Amino acid sequence: MSHWILNRLIAFCLDNAALLEACGAMARDAEAAQLLRRLAGDCAASAQEIAHLQLRLGGRPILAGTPQGAARCRAVQQGAALGPAAWAAINATMARSISDSITACEGFGTLTLPPLVSAAVETVQADLRMIRFELRRMDDDERRPPHDRQQSAAEIRFGILRP
Repeated sequence: MSHWILNRLIAFCLDNAALLEACGAMARDAEAAQLLRRLAGDCAASAQEIAHLQLRLGGRPILAGTPQGAARCRAVQQGAALGPAAWAAINATMARSISDSITACEGFGTLTLPPLVSAAVETVQADLRMIRFELRRMDDDERRPPHDRQQSAAEIRFGILRP
């Protein structure tokens, strides 16, 4: 079962890396593109690390994402052709992909796993939460008037609106 879980983690990382890379290629400004590409690189690096762990444990790592991840990438690429009006749908697709992966990692956390596999699950889950936080912060930065005060991490995470 550990090998299956590690392969699922690799697939989650590859799916999200491809999705973030596709969104980075279509970003409206250079700062957003750079952030999305950096996050995509982090996801790809996580997939590579987990693949090495899989090999060390005697398993065969998969080297591809899931069909759902490919479908999300296609939807994002097709949505980009619609222009700025499609950005809300693209952002929702990114958020859904990250949230689905986090939920799956939380499900793995309920299992009794070997320490290395458990650590891999926790690491991927923490990385995905960081990515979700960065995406929310980027989204909030776009909506906030330029002279508004900065929000704390808790305000962004929990959607607290203060005057």
